[in-house]
Amino acid sequence: MKEKIHLELTDLAVGGEAVGKKDGLVYFVPFGIPGDEVEVELEELKKSYARGKILEIVKSSPYRIEPRCPIFSRCGGCHLQHIEYSAQLNFKRSLVENAMKFLGNLREVPVKECIGAADPWFYRNKVQLVAASKPYLKTREGKSHFYLGLYARRTHQVVKMDSCAIQHRLNNRVIKAAGDILGKLNWEVYDEKTGKGQVRHIISRVSASREEALVVIVSAKTSLPQSREFIQALRSKVPQIKGIAENLNSQKTNVVFGSHTKTLWGRDHIVEDIDDLHFKISATSFFQVNPEQHRALLGVLESYLEKEKVETAVDAYCGVGALSLWLARRAGKVIGIEENQNAILDAQENAVLNSFENITFYAGRVEKVLSSLSAKGLNAGLVVLDPPRKGCEKEVLLTLAAMKVPDIIYISCNPATLARDLAFLSETGYRILEIQPIDMFPQTAHVECVARIRLGEERASS
Repeated sequence: MKEKIHLELTDLAVGGEAVGKKDGLVYFVPFGIPGDEVEVELEELKKSYARGKILEIVKSSPYRIEPRCPIFSRCGGCHLQHIEYSAQLNFKRSLVENAMKFLGNLREVPVKECIGAADPWFYRNKVQLVAASKPYLKTREGKSHFYLGLYARRTHQVVKMDSCAIQHRLNNRVIKAAGDILGKLNWEVYDEKTGKGQVRHIISRVSASREEALVVIVSAKTSLPQSREFIQALRSKVPQIKGIAENLNSQKTNVVFGSHTKTLWGRDHIVEDIDDLHFKISATSFFQVNPEQHRALLGVLESYLEKEKVETAVDAYCGVGALSLWLARRAGKVIGIEENQNAILDAQENAVLNSFENITFYAGRVEKVLSSLSAKGLNAGLVVLDPPRKGCEKEVLLTLAAMKVPDIIYISCNPATLARDLAFLSETGYRILEIQPIDMFPQTAHVECVARIRLGEERASS
């Protein structure tokens, strides 16, 4: 029989699990909330920590609410639906503050209140579903049945999902329609263990401003069977779909996209409007998943810029150029750097689409391109960093320090790697003036941060 323990939960950890301490050991408890008093059954015991599941809530936290989604307790997509929204925002600010203090030793850096969303539901403009046929769904005849879903927490078992409370409503229409159609076609599902099968993922991207969608089938083989029937049925059910594409990923990997994408029908992109800027977004390009909160992020950036135009600004990890285009009105010249070649092509088209002639885009790894430009005499007055979750390569930070860039704005979706990189910059003569958390991902444990960094000045007061 597994050990049971009584715990008072006091905090939330990085992944959204609640934390309690007893007899010198830290306990992580999924679906717990600070303020809960719970009976827990131990499932994992290590030297420095343990993990357990709630058997009984003896005393409920005042922040506990009923989750909106019926599969919340099984699906791995959301972490915080059981927590009242204002408490989620407080948790995210605390998460950032603790990362700065304990991971970066940046104890004096002001962390502002987290900017919340006006509507924390139905905001995501991209859904990435796993194609599955087992182990959950079988017909009465015992045959496995095609379905779409998301991985269950801490596993690669797929939980069937017909709709999602944080996905844009048009994505939900695509999810339901695609699942129904593929169930009837009974396409062969890819098996990640054996490498056999065909359909791996279904992705839907939407433009919230234009109410249009782009659907991508990720396949392990070419020549999808009955592709014409799938296209006709999906278009009939969801007329807002403007393009359907197939991405080939034949590698035995957990990376979603392969290197080759072809259009099966319609356009190879959608267009999103953010205020008066227009962005072409193709199947595999990165774009912020929450357009409304992206506007909040732009407001923070605006408050950080000086009134006078900077001569040269660099947008590192620029994606499809969302920030490059925004900076183009605030700088004499903008340089965008991005490793993803497809995103660079979109960025170049976006500059033309919006009639900007003062932006130059470079395709390549940021550490290599930035170092090369620096060696050729680049003198940047502002650098905006927006790296993936792993943060910046150290070479990027070393180059910025060598260039003596006066102002840096660092946008991050991972407080841990942000703390690491800010700590390094602080050792090279930079001051971290403040950090502004933004709730770009409501109902999840993730948080976006904007750090304001300046060379050789004392930090701002909170």
